[in-house]
Amino acid sequence: MAKAKATTPKSKTARPATAAKTTPKKTTATVGATLATSRFSGELVLGALCAELVGTFVLTVALLNSAGNVIIGAVTVMVLVMALSRLSGGHVNPAVTIGMWATKQISAIKAGGYIIAQILGAMLALVVVTQFVHATPIDQVTGQTATVFAAQDVVGQWRPFFGEALGGLIFGLGAAAAVLGRKNSHESGFIIGGALLLGLITATLGSGAILNPAVAIGLSAYHLANWWSVLAYAAGPVVGFVAGAWLYKLLQWDVAGKKEIKE
Repeated sequence: MAKAKATTPKSKTARPATAAKTTPKKTTATVGATLATSRFSGELVLGALCAELVGTFVLTVALLNSAGNVIIGAVTVMVLVMALSRLSGGHVNPAVTIGMWATKQISAIKAGGYIIAQILGAMLALVVVTQFVHATPIDQVTGQTATVFAAQDVVGQWRPFFGEALGGLIFGLGAAAAVLGRKNSHESGFIIGGALLLGLITATLGSGAILNPAVAIGLSAYHLANWWSVLAYAAGPVVGFVAGAWLYKLLQWDVAGKKEIKE
């Protein structure tokens, strides 16, 4: 009989255990930080910030070169709104930005970014114009050197504040009519520019008529020794513009509600 071949079981070589792939779990804090970063970068668009900086720069240069002429200021704002409305809204004014935030048209993050860009634009304009003026040769007839225009210092206490606030109220009504009324860029430019002109003329009753806290920096309107200047040129336009924007919004709600009832 044939002998059966003895079979020996093949030895199984033990494979080294592979480390289990572990994926880091996202904690609540990580997810929150990621969402905050994405929201922050989504709200602050570089192109919009640059548009606000350049727009405020151009406006401040125009006012410095025209000695604060209200007509030049209104026409400049009109052009800037038409040119920049599709990029950033064409605010070029912290009072407008705060008013749009107060009426829930933009977020607080975007409002903060816009205000910083506007202040930087006004400061840059003052630096550039100052350099040009200092490079101007001395007048051979009078012997005087050119000086950079500066807004008049406020006299009194509440009169300049109420002048800026009343002008801001008129300006806020016009700007809210353009924004909340969903006007196109050309219509918005004419409405906002016209409202600003009326507001500036009204503000001359009590102040230097600036209606722009950022441009007021470029026009050297703030004097630390006179806190009424800060109250008038910084707080006055903001209070007036927000009041005017909300007034238009309340009137719009009332008119829209009555139309719905009639229909």
